[in-house]
Amino acid sequence: MKKCVLLLLVLTGFLSGAEDLKLDSFFRSEQKDGILKEWVLHPWSGFLPRAKVMLKKESSTSGNLLLLREIRGKSGTVIRTRKFFPGKSGDIVRVTVRARGKGNASLSLYQYTGGKSRKWNPALSSRSFKLPEKWDSFVYAFRLTNGPSGETGFYQICLGCSKGGKMDVMSVTAQYEKDPYCGEVVLPRYWTVFGPVDKNFMPSTAQLTSIPEKLAGQTGKKVLFAGNKLDFASPLGGKGAMKCGWAFAQINSVCDQDCTLAVGADWWMQFFVNGAVVVDTLKSGNKKGDVKETPYRVRVRLKKGKNILSVRIITGKASSDFYIRNGAALRAM
Repeated sequence: MKKCVLLLLVLTGFLSGAEDLKLDSFFRSEQKDGILKEWVLHPWSGFLPRAKVMLKKESSTSGNLLLLREIRGKSGTVIRTRKFFPGKSGDIVRVTVRARGKGNASLSLYQYTGGKSRKWNPALSSRSFKLPEKWDSFVYAFRLTNGPSGETGFYQICLGCSKGGKMDVMSVTAQYEKDPYCGEVVLPRYWTVFGPVDKNFMPSTAQLTSIPEKLAGQTGKKVLFAGNKLDFASPLGGKGAMKCGWAFAQINSVCDQDCTLAVGADWWMQFFVNGAVVVDTLKSGNKKGDVKETPYRVRVRLKKGKNILSVRIITGKASSDFYIRNGAALRAM
């Protein structure tokens, strides 16, 4: 109990700017025959026959206790919010459940695509916990993701209990925090680097949307991407100012999605996604601070499947480095 209370206090402080979700947290929106207006049993066949849902007045919350009994479904039972809450990949939902009972419980987010279709997006986030005999609080954080059905646009909060168990729930509360970054992709471990080349050389559209074997008479070299950095020094014959090189790599996207990428280079660069320029500092050079901090941050549109990243850098005096981060790396800074 102490651990849960401590975690709740930490999260409450951390989420001072977060939004409280309207969940009917204390099960007050009762309709006829004990049916809840804002919560509903999941109809999946694995949860059949349906568990018995009962409500019992609870004076401490001026609401009701939610009681789940006669749980005979092969996979137990799940009760979920009727409402679909809007959210995108990267956003955080923190849920606090106060419960007691017998057996194992689960807390999940069911994700759905945006728009009118609201297709189930099977990127299921779930946490399991053993129900105690006495009241206790459980706090879990979920980060929304995209999935094979497309970009996530909505989610539901789901509470479950195992077959043969029983669960009493006093309250379910949740906070939603928007993330400044979006999308999720894994950055490539190796890039194909060409250099040195003439700084005015421009590849064709076909070359910018593939990984060419040769470029401007040069054969590509595989260079390891590590520590968010790609070092052009070896292909360019060592460090030194005004040397030009190109690098290409492929990333794969689980769906069509918006994605945050951040880049920096010493000293001039052009950064392309699928042949389109998204960052260009060829005229100004780096003017946004330490290149290691990837100060140029953009939201790009990725297509499902293969996407090509390419970059031209013209080196400065200090290094031959190009830096790139995805949303996960930006959050870790």
